[in-house]
Formats: sequence, C-alpha cells, structure tokens
Amino acid sequence: MIHSVHHDLQIHKSEFLILKTSLTLLSQDARKSLTKELFKVEEDIKHHFYYRSNNARLRQESAEYLLPLHADARS
Repeated sequence: MIHSVHHDLQIHKSEFLILKTSLTLLSQDARKSLTKELFKVEEDIKHHFYYRSNNARLRQESAEYLLPLHADARS
C-alpha cells in the first residue's frame, strides 16, 4: 500500500513538473509576443508624431511663403 501511494506521488510530482514547465514556456512566449507588439506600437506612435510635427512645420512654411504672394495679388 505504501509503495502504491509513493508511486502515485511520484507520478503526480512528474505531472506537476511537466505542467509547470509548459506553463513557464507559454508565459515566456506570451511575454515575448507582447514585448514585440509593444515595440511595434511604440514605433508607430513615434512615426505618427514625427509625421504630424513635420506636417505642421510644412503647413507653417507654406503659409509663410503664400502669405506674401496672396498680399501681392491683392495690390
């Protein structure tokens, strides 16, 4: 009887270690995927604000260029 209980305990320990290892690998994979996704989102945000500021700068430059031309046309 004790031998049977000991054998069952060893089986449960082995199953526990297998499940723990599987869970660890899955969590590492999820973390890696989320880290990659976060990096992509951060890059998208950087590009968005770069293009937004560049667009605002170009609008300002074109307004400064067109304003004298528009004033000359009125004269």
